[in-house]
Amino acid sequence: MKRKLSNRQVTYLGVLIGLLISGGIFGLWSAVRHIHAEEEREQVEKDSVRTVYREHLAAEVAKEQAIQDSIDTYQNTHSSAVIASRMQVILSDELKHANQRPYYDKYRTEDFKSDLQEVIAFDKTPREEKPGMTFRDIPFYQWIPAKMIRDLMIKRIYYVTNERARVDVRYLVKRVEKIKEEDDKERDTTYYEQKTATYHLAYQDGEWMVDDRMVDFLSEREAFKRYMEGEYFIDPVEEELADSLAADSLMRLLDSHDGADQERPVAKKKDEPKKADVKKKDEPKKSDNKKNDVKKNDTKKKDESKSNDKKKTDTKKNDVKKNDTKKNDVKKNDSKKSDTKKNDVKKNDTKKKEEPKKKSDTKTSPTTKK
Repeated sequence: MKRKLSNRQVTYLGVLIGLLISGGIFGLWSAVRHIHAEEEREQVEKDSVRTVYREHLAAEVAKEQAIQDSIDTYQNTHSSAVIASRMQVILSDELKHANQRPYYDKYRTEDFKSDLQEVIAFDKTPREEKPGMTFRDIPFYQWIPAKMIRDLMIKRIYYVTNERARVDVRYLVKRVEKIKEEDDKERDTTYYEQKTATYHLAYQDGEWMVDDRMVDFLSEREAFKRYMEGEYFIDPVEEELADSLAADSLMRLLDSHDGADQERPVAKKKDEPKKADVKKKDEPKKSDNKKNDVKKNDTKKKDESKSNDKKKTDTKKNDVKKNDTKKNDVKKNDSKKSDTKKNDVKKNDTKKKEEPKKKSDTKTSPTTKK
């Protein structure tokens, strides 16, 4: 038999079914909402990653562009071509104003101009040593004189930094010198010399300026200092001065009769080489007087090379005509002591110088005989 459900049971059953349906709908809604929230979160993360990546790419692009712009700017100011072009302008303009006094400083730095003003003020102050000399007369400007420049070439650009650079410039300089001929006449000889100057450049206010230049390892600003210190006012001492003084002192000792025998050996050992050098230097001056005796000198040189015995006999014959027979023994002793005088015995000048020596030596001859 089938039982009929009561109204109360039906009510409970409907409430249970409704709860089940509402719970399923809520769970489904919660699940859908969670899924949607996850999707939104993932999308936000993806968008943030994309935004960061795009910002990174933009920064990289901006950096590359800045580098490229800086490279372009650097190339427009610091490239070798730009520096060479600037140097051509500087050099051509300086050559045009080469004769301008006191100095053409348009393309010089402020530090260089300050040193230049000091040396100009130094020239304006009165002085006793070489008052007519100016800083443009120092040897630095004689190495590459502006008037004698015939050509120039920019050889190398190196050591380029943000603020400094160096440039080597080779000049072709015309030189004119006077040479003495055999007849004592002077003639001009012309030749060309290559000289290199190193320019030190400084980048100031968007332009390259000359801060210094070097020629033969001496800078122009250093030459200014040496000039103001008085280095170029002192005349150089000739190298022949010591030899000439030694020769003069030797001749005075030999010509003096008192004490000649005591001082002569010391003078011969120390000063005879210098005397020979002085004689060699005097020989070119007497070339005109010796032209007539060239043949005689050649024959004498040949005889000297054959035998040393012939030289001794010839010197004896020449001395016998001018001196007494007693002086011959003294002359033998003197010829043995000095070998350097053997080559100059036959010359007229050396004979005249040796005669007082022989006279002074005769004083010792009586003692030697005893």
